[in-house]
Amino acid sequence: MITARFAPQEVSPTVSSPAFVGPEMCPLQLRDVTVANRVWMSPMAQYSAAPDGRPTDWHLVHYGARAVGGAGLIMIEATAVGPSHRCTAADLGLWNEEQAAAHRRLTSFISEHGAVPAIQLQAAGRKGRTSFLGTGWARTTLCTWVTAVGTRSRRRQFPSVI
Repeated sequence: MITARFAPQEVSPTVSSPAFVGPEMCPLQLRDVTVANRVWMSPMAQYSAAPDGRPTDWHLVHYGARAVGGAGLIMIEATAVGPSHRCTAADLGLWNEEQAAAHRRLTSFISEHGAVPAIQLQAAGRKGRTSFLGTGWARTTLCTWVTAVGTRSRRRQFPSVI
């Protein structure tokens, strides 16, 4: 016997139904930027940059697919602000005009498909110059740049910052 608890009830609209408009699908105004919805893509390190730090076709396909798919905001992965600030040799960079042009190609595509492009900036500091060696991340001599790191006296002086 079916009790009232298990009796058929009116089905609420599904996400794909035109009747469903939850707050996550409503536009969000952030100062002078309007994000079409609250479906945001978090930054995900792809470790697929060109040797000089430029985004590649891989990035265009990866982030572009999410823009075409309807994400409201797409956060580009950690992007180094200078050559010595990369964590790995495969990190994105944004410190010269060639890299800026490659990023423009990516951000233009994202914008043309209705999403808002954003970027996560990075300055690796003492955690830079690493490489995945198959057994895990390790410092390596394959990366030729010098990392910026505080001295021991600086670390003692500002322990909560460095």
